[in-house]
Amino acid sequence: MVPRYTYLNVCRTLITIAAVCMPISALAQAVVIVKGTASAPPGAERRTAERVSERLGTWLTDLDIPHRVITDEAVIAGRLAGAKVALLGYNPQPTPSELKQLKQFLNKGGKLIVCYSSSEPLAAMMGFSLGRYKSNRHDGGWSSFQFVDGPRHSPNRVYQRSWNIRPALPASSSASVAAWWYNAKGVRLADPAWVKSRSGYWMSHVLLRDDAENKKHMLVALIGQWVPSAWQQAGATYRNKTIGRYPSSGAAIAAIRKAAPQNPTVEILLTQSTLLEKQLQTSFRKGDYPTTISSARELESMLTQAFACTIPTRHKEFRGIWDHSGMGLYPGGWEATCAVLARNGITAVFPNLMWSASAHYKSAQLPESDNYRAYGDQLTACLKAAKRHKLEVHVWKVCWSLQEAPPAVIEKLRLEKRLQVTDNGKTISWLCPSNPKNHAMELAGIKEMAHKPVTGIHLDYIRYRDLHSCYCAGCKTRFQRASGITIARWPKDVISGTHTDTFLTWRAGNITRFVADTRKATRAINRKLILSAAVFGSYPSCARSVAQDWGSWLESNLVDFVCPMNYSTELAEFDKYVSKQLALPNSNGRIYPGIGIRATESYLDPVDTLEQIQLLRQRGASGFLLFELKSDVPREILPILSIQATRPQQRR
Repeated sequence: MVPRYTYLNVCRTLITIAAVCMPISALAQAVVIVKGTASAPPGAERRTAERVSERLGTWLTDLDIPHRVITDEAVIAGRLAGAKVALLGYNPQPTPSELKQLKQFLNKGGKLIVCYSSSEPLAAMMGFSLGRYKSNRHDGGWSSFQFVDGPRHSPNRVYQRSWNIRPALPASSSASVAAWWYNAKGVRLADPAWVKSRSGYWMSHVLLRDDAENKKHMLVALIGQWVPSAWQQAGATYRNKTIGRYPSSGAAIAAIRKAAPQNPTVEILLTQSTLLEKQLQTSFRKGDYPTTISSARELESMLTQAFACTIPTRHKEFRGIWDHSGMGLYPGGWEATCAVLARNGITAVFPNLMWSASAHYKSAQLPESDNYRAYGDQLTACLKAAKRHKLEVHVWKVCWSLQEAPPAVIEKLRLEKRLQVTDNGKTISWLCPSNPKNHAMELAGIKEMAHKPVTGIHLDYIRYRDLHSCYCAGCKTRFQRASGITIARWPKDVISGTHTDTFLTWRAGNITRFVADTRKATRAINRKLILSAAVFGSYPSCARSVAQDWGSWLESNLVDFVCPMNYSTELAEFDKYVSKQLALPNSNGRIYPGIGIRATESYLDPVDTLEQIQLLRQRGASGFLLFELKSDVPREILPILSIQATRPQQRR
C-alpha cells in the first residue's frame, strides 16, 4: 500500500505539473484585470482607475504573464467565467449587479486581489470590514509595507509613498493582517497595508508606480498561489534579464570588464555575477522559479553596480534635482533630504516654493499655501539644511499658472479679465502674460525672493500653456497697439490668417520681455543671484507653440543657464535633443539638460540614468538636473550614481 503522505505528495506534484503546463491561452483566461469603469465616477476617479489598470497590465506584460483586461460592465455580463484570480486595481464602488457576479466568482473558488475600494459589501463578502479613510502627509506618512503573513516568496518589504489610505480589517476567522505600513523613519504604524482571507487579498491604497520591481515580484507571488504557472512565465522572463542596452548578462559582463580592466571592485562584482548567472540557470532547469527570480534580481543589482564603476566622476560639475513638492522628501524632512543629496554628490536643490498666487513661505506678495499653513515655512527650513550640507538653493518659481491658487483668487482674476482665453473662447486658470497687471504681480513675488539668501531663482512655466492661448480681448487690444495692425476677424486672422507670424512673434516677445525685466530687477537687488529656467527641449519649435524663445535668452544673456526638459527613455532621442541644444549660440556651459528619472514621459532605472549622464558629458554639457525628487530616488537611483559618476566633490 502507498503511504498516505506519499500519495498526497504525488497528487500535489501532479496538480502542480498540470498547472505549470497550462497553455498560455488558458493562463490568459486565468488572470484577469478588472478596469474600473462603472465602479468609478466619471472624471478624475475614472482616469485614476484607468491608469492603475494600465500599470498592472504593464507589469504583468513585463513578466510575460498572460492576462485579460475587462471592464466592470464585462464582469456584470459574466466575463469572469474561467478566471482563477481577478485584480481590482481601483474599483471604488462596484454596482449591485457587479457585486452579485463577484460573489458568484468567489463561491466558485475564484480569488480577488482588491486595492483601495470603498465598497463595504465587497469587503464583507471577503471577510473584512472597512476602516475609516485617513490622510497624512506628515513625517513621511505611509512609506513602505512589510509582510508578516503574506504569500510565499514575496519581497519582505515593498516601498510606496502613499498620502491616504482606507484600510480593511480582519472580520472573520479566516482573515488576518498580511502586511503593516511603516513611515519614512522606519517606524511600524498601526495601519494594515494588506489583509488576507480565503477569498484573497485587500490593500489599503492603490499600487503606485514606485518600487516597481518589488511590486512585480509581489504580484507573481500573489498570483502564483492560485495560478502556479505564473511562476514559470515570470521565471523564464527573469532568466534572460540583463541591464541597459546589453542583449544578455554575458554580454554585459564582457562589456563592463572591457570598460574597466584591472579594476578589483569591478572584477569582484563580475565574478559574483557569473556565479549568479549559473545559479539562476540551474534553478530554472530544476523548476525552482522563485530562486530563479531572486537570483536574477540579485544579478541585475551586481551588474548595475559594476556598470556604475565604469562611469568616472567629473569635478566642478553642476548636479541639481527638482523637488516638485517644495517640502523635501517629506514634510519636516529637509535636514534628512539635504543630507542624502549631499552624500550622493548632488550640488543643488530646486524646491518648488513659488506659484503665481501662493507660496510655501511667509510672503508679503503671495497668499500662503495650504502646505505653509500645515507644515510651516519651507523656504527657511530648506535654506537652513542646505547651508549645513553646502547645497545651492535655486527657488523654483511657477509662472502664470494658477494651479495652486485659492478658488476665490482665481475668481477675482477672472472677473478682472486677467486670465487666458483659448482660441475657442474658454477661460483657463492661467494669467495672461501680456496683461501689465499680471506682469507686475509676477515680478513683485520674484523681487521679494531676490532679497532672500538663495543661490538663484528658477523660472518654470515661463511660456503660454499651449498654442491655443491666449486670445483674450486684452491681447487683441495690446497686439493691435504694438503691431499697428487692425484685426477684422479676431482671433481667426491671427490663428491661421495673414497676421499669424506677426502675432506669434509678438506673443513670444511677451515672455521674453518678462524674462528680461526679471533679469534687470534681480540684478538690481542682488548681482550674484543666478537666474535660470526650465524649458521645452524642442527648440526652436517651442518658440511658436508655447512662445518660449529660450535660445534668444541665452544669446542675449537674459538667463545664466537653462534646463531643457529632455525627458525620454530612448538614448538616441535624448542625444538628438542634447546635441542640438549644445550647438546653440552662447550655450557653452549654460545648458544643463534635464533627465526625466521620474517623469510622466520617462521612468528611468540607474543604468538608463548613467547612460544619459555619460552622453551629455560626451557632448560637452557641464551639468544636469534630475526630475524629480521622489521618495524612491535616494534609495534606487542616487546611491548607484554616487558609486563613481556623482561621487561627492569639492564644492564650487
